[in-house]
Parts: sequence; structure tokens; C-alpha cells
Amino acid sequence: MPEGQKPAEEKVVPVLKDILSALDIVASNRYMTLENQNEIDIYVTYITYRVQQDLFQMCQECGLFRDLEWDDFVLLMRQYKPARTAAMVVVRETLKEFFHSGQYDFDAAEVKLIQDSDIADGKDIILHCSNLFSKDEGSGLIEGILFHAEVSHYKHLRNQGKDFRWQEYLDELEQKSPMWTQVYRAFRDALAQLDFKPMWNSEKLEELIEQTEGPEV
Repeated sequence: MPEGQKPAEEKVVPVLKDILSALDIVASNRYMTLENQNEIDIYVTYITYRVQQDLFQMCQECGLFRDLEWDDFVLLMRQYKPARTAAMVVVRETLKEFFHSGQYDFDAAEVKLIQDSDIADGKDIILHCSNLFSKDEGSGLIEGILFHAEVSHYKHLRNQGKDFRWQEYLDELEQKSPMWTQVYRAFRDALAQLDFKPMWNSEKLEELIEQTEGPEV
């Protein structure tokens, strides 16, 4: 056998492990979710606010809406459905890109999502923005990110030599073990790192909007 080559079975086994791992996840039809619906709603609002803030900042950097206050911009978003449809597309496509090429930091520390600049009077922690998603749609987005974080963490542990099945992994997470802390912090870190500006600037956005029928909000 040529030097540097591995036996065929050594190449196949890792692939089989990945396939079996994926089948195990799908077959279980289970994942860990957040227990508090209010917490999910907060994360939906956070993403909804952030995608509109990125657009607002881009417009001001280009010389548009320089004299427009944030509350007035939100009012415009509420009145103009095509803008809301575009924002929904930007969120979904940004998440797709993250799922495809983004990475979770399982060593991340606690993340502060809401910055002082997001709070107008220094006390009100309600992020003011135009609603984009229905309750079910918003919950689906957040749970999708969390599920993706769990799958990535599960594969990360298996690559480190941790030999357990998906069900056993979930049982460990349900105990709110340090593993859950790693997943939860990585999930919040991913939310904080989402950048919607590239998709707002994408030449594909107009085509993607045309393919989307945004529901009236």
C-alpha cells in the first residue's frame, strides 16, 4: 500500500459514523428547547429589531434618513409591506448562510445582547421595532438556531471522542449540565454575531424578494 494512504475501511468508518449520527438525530425527533415561551419571544424581538437596525444604519451611512428618528423609521416599516417582506427575507437568508458556513463558539462567555445604545431612556428594555413574523414563525426561527447549535455541539463532542447517542446527549442536556451551558451560550453568541448588512447589500436580494410572498403583518 502506498505510503500515506489508509486502508479503505479506515476511510469508510468515519463517514458511516457521520451517517449513523445523522440518522440517530432524525429518528429521535427530539431536541432541547427553551422552557419559557417569553424567552423565545424576546429572542424573536431581538432578531427583528437587529435586522431593522442594520438597515437603518446603512441608510444613514448612505445619507438617507439622516434627520429621521428611529421611531419614525419603525413607523415607515409598519406602513410599507415590501420593506417588511425584504426584512424577513434578509433574516432567513442570513440564517441559511450562518447554518452553512458559520461556527458556534462552545467556549463563549456570557453574552450581552442588548447594548446601552439600544435603550433610549436607559431603563426601558423593550426593543421598539416593526413586527415581521407570526408567533409560530418567530418561534420556529429561534428553535431552529438552537437545534442547529445542539447538533453542532453533539458533532463537536463526538469528534473529540465522546461516544454516545443523540438520546443520551439530550438526557445530559436536560439535566442542565455544563454541556447545556455551553450550548446555550454558543446559541446566544451566534445571535450576537449575526450580521444582516451583507444580505441587505446583496445583489440577490431583489430576486429573492420576488420569489417570496410575505404575509401581511
